[in-house]
Amino acid sequence: RTALNWRPGQLSPLALFPHCTSLRLELVADKEDLLRSLAEDEEEPVWFSQEALARMALLGTSAEARARLTNLGVSIPCVYGSGTALDIAGVLAALAPDLPALQTVDATDGDNSLLGMGAAGDHVRSTILHSTLSTHTPQLRELTLPSAPGLLRGVAALAGCARLQHLHVSCLNDRSDAVLLRAEEVAGLSALPALKTLHLCCHDPSPGGDNLASLLGARRPPALRSIRLYPSVAWNAGAPERQLGLSAITADFVPGQRRIEYLSTDHAFFDSSIDNEFNAAVVDRLAGVLLAAVASVPRDCDGIGCLRLQTYMVSEPGIRRYGAGEMEDGEEDADEQGPVGLGAGALEARLARYLGPGGRLPQLLARCTSVGVDFLDASEAVSAAAVCAVQRVLGLPTKELMLHHGSWQPRAADPAVGSCASSTRDAMQLLQRARQPGGHGLQLGTAGAEGVLLEAMERLWRCAPTEDAAALAEQLNAAGAAVGAGGGGAGTTVAAVVLPTSLGACWDVCGDYTLCVRMVKLAVLT
Repeated sequence: RTALNWRPGQLSPLALFPHCTSLRLELVADKEDLLRSLAEDEEEPVWFSQEALARMALLGTSAEARARLTNLGVSIPCVYGSGTALDIAGVLAALAPDLPALQTVDATDGDNSLLGMGAAGDHVRSTILHSTLSTHTPQLRELTLPSAPGLLRGVAALAGCARLQHLHVSCLNDRSDAVLLRAEEVAGLSALPALKTLHLCCHDPSPGGDNLASLLGARRPPALRSIRLYPSVAWNAGAPERQLGLSAITADFVPGQRRIEYLSTDHAFFDSSIDNEFNAAVVDRLAGVLLAAVASVPRDCDGIGCLRLQTYMVSEPGIRRYGAGEMEDGEEDADEQGPVGLGAGALEARLARYLGPGGRLPQLLARCTSVGVDFLDASEAVSAAAVCAVQRVLGLPTKELMLHHGSWQPRAADPAVGSCASSTRDAMQLLQRARQPGGHGLQLGTAGAEGVLLEAMERLWRCAPTEDAAALAEQLNAAGAAVGAGGGGAGTTVAAVVLPTSLGACWDVCGDYTLCVRMVKLAVLT
C-alpha cells in the first residue's frame, strides 16, 4: 500500500524515527489495491520487486539513523504475485550494506517459503545470502530463517560473522522443506567459530544418518552448547529422497569437551502421530544415529551423560511398517504398511533384534551414564512378552505405563533403569520363552478378569517387603505352635501356608505396596 501511494520526494516512514533500533518489513502490497491498480493502468501495470520494496524502506534516512538499527524482521505475509516465496537473499543484499550494526535477522514472521533454494534449485541465492551477511553484518549474533532444502549451501561463508551465536532454521508446517544435511553442510556448520545454539529442521539423505551423527559428534561446531534438531533420514539406501521422520532431538554440550552431557527426544509438533517417531523400529534407527555420534568421539568421553526418551511405543503396526526400511531376506516391502504376512512370532523376532545385546539401542544405553523413559506405550503391543522385554531393557517409565487393560503411574521412588547388560539377556530369554509352547502362565490377550486378578495377587505377594513377610511368618508360626501345643504334641513341625479365601475380600494393596492379608488358612504338617 505504501509503495502504491508513493510520491516524488517522499521519505520512508522510518525517517520519522531516527532513534529506532528495530525494523520489520512486510514486503507485499495489499492484494485488493494491487488488483485495482492493474485494472486502472492497462498500459503498464504497477509491479514492485522485493528488492525495490526493501530499498524504499530506507529512503530519506540518515547514515546515523541506519547505524542504530540492530534488529531486522522480514516477511511476506500476503499473496505476492503468483506465490508467497520470499527472496531473502535479494532483500538482504539490498538492505545489509546500509545496516552495518545488525545483530539479529528474523525472516520467519509468516508462512514464508524461500525463493530459489529448493533441492534442485540454483546455488546463487544461498551463496549471495551467506556472503552478504558475512561481508556487511560483522556484529550479527542471531539469524532466524525459514527452512529450504538448499539453504545451507555455502554456509561456511558465515564464518565471517565472528559473533554469530544463534542459528535457527526450522520448518513451519511439515518436513517437505527440510534442509538437506550432507557432508558439505556439516563441514560448513562446523566452521562457525562462535555458534552456541543451533535449531535445524533437516533431512539426511543417507539411511544410516551419517551426517547427523557427524553433526552431533566429531564435526559439531567448537563452541556449540545446545542443538535442537527435527531430523529425518532416508527410508532406505534405494530411496534417499523418501523421508523417515525421527523424533525431535535436544542435546546439550560443554564447549571444549566431546561428550554429550544431556540428550532427550521429543515430539515434532508438525507430525500428525507420535507413533511415527517413537515406535520401536524408528527408535532403533535413531539409536543407530546416536551410537555413531558417540562412536565418533574418543572412548574416554563416556558417550552421553543423561539420555531421556520421551516415549517408547511397542506398536505392532509400527514395527511392521517402519521396520520395512531394513528388510530381511524373503520379506517384501509391499507399501508403507510394511510387509504382509508377518505373524506375532516374526514381529517378536524383529523386536528381539532391536533389544538384543547386539541391538543398537542396548549398545547406546551402555554408553550412557543414566537413562530414563517418560512414557512406555504398550497399548498395541505385539505380545505381553514384548512389553516385559522392553521393560527389562529400559526399566519402568518415570511417568506412565500404558497397557491394553489400562495405565499405571509409578511413584517417584520406583526404580527407573536396570543394568543394561543383564537386562538385555533377560529380555531375550523372555522373548524366547514366549515363542515356546506353554511359555506363558497368563495370556493378557485372552485372560479373563479373574485370571488377571489372580496373577496380580500372586506377583504382589512375591514382591511384598521382606520385613512384612518375616513378621507375618513369625505370627503364623506362633499360631501354628499354639495349634501344635493344643493337640499336635511335642515335636510337631508346623508350616504355615497363606492362601486367599476369596478374591477381593481377602487382600488389599496399600499406597506403599504392602500386601495386607485379612484371612489366612493354616496347614499343619507333621
